Amino acid sequence: MSDFITQILLFLNTAYQFLVDLISKLLEETVLKSNPALSEQFGQGITLLVTLTAIYVILEFFSAAKRVVRTILLIGWLLLILALVMTVVA
Repeated sequence: MSDFITQILLFLNTAYQFLVDLISKLLEETVLKSNPALSEQFGQGITLLVTLTAIYVILEFFSAAKRVVRTILLIGWLLLILALVMTVVA
């Protein structure tokens, strides 16, 4: 099990480093042409913020989905109890 987790962490680290390199290269060739040494520093910062933003968006999505499921469950239980009461009274 720990070998599987290690492989996942290595993959995530590789993907993160790929993003840093990609963003740094883009910055070096576009915005920071005059000072390419800064591209690595800004590339790391941008990659970190992009990653945190993606995690935030995913968490917000699940939070919204949780509210929808909670509403559906509440309505379902209320309708079930209402049907049971109506059956018993009738």
